[in-house]
Amino acid sequence: MRHPGHFGRAAYFTRKAAGQGCVALPATNASPAMAPWGGREKRLGTNPWSIAAPGGRYGTVVMDIANTAVARGKIYAAEERGEPIPAGWAADADGVPTTDPRRAIEGLILPMAGHKGSAISFMFEVLAGVLRQRVRLRGRGRRAAAASATS
Repeated sequence: MRHPGHFGRAAYFTRKAAGQGCVALPATNASPAMAPWGGREKRLGTNPWSIAAPGGRYGTVVMDIANTAVARGKIYAAEERGEPIPAGWAADADGVPTTDPRRAIEGLILPMAGHKGSAISFMFEVLAGVLRQRVRLRGRGRRAAAASATS
């Protein structure tokens, strides 16, 4: 698929594949929303993915996630309610962790699972970006992302 719009709920498709006895793992790259592990500039997308496999009599096993600690919409919702966000969700524009949703919106979402989530997002950026002909890595972020992938 080239130049798709919103990736949507990928589990819909992986569940269909599992229902036919197949294992499916679609992934995409997305607009930059988080910094590579230890970085301060948005260089990696949420890069969502799903995997599903047939589970026999136990039913389909399915997972559908993005590589960020939280969906951006939850940060916007906290801001609208005037509530702080949990620690570990986001950093401000200077890369300092924050619980202030406004500073988080102006900053970046942190990767799930720290450096591991950053590495997964980087690899899906490379794999899905090449297939879509839309790799989004630019400048210094390329080295930072590559370093996080080897941590």
